[in-house]
Amino acid sequence: MSRRKKKKLLTEEEIAEKFKDVEFEDNDTKAIIIAALTTFLPAMFLIIGIFVFILWLLFLR
Repeated sequence: MSRRKKKKLLTEEEIAEKFKDVEFEDNDTKAIIIAALTTFLPAMFLIIGIFVFILWLLFLR
């Protein structure tokens, strides 16, 4: 069996060099914000819901 090589992580300078000619279009920022919200809001609501449920169990039952 052969061992897989570990991928080398890029340094900050290598990342900057790789993406130096990438330009965002006008709607890219809006799309990134919407994608972040649809990713993080459900997780935040779940965590807040669990917290509220535990508080309800401890104090309001």
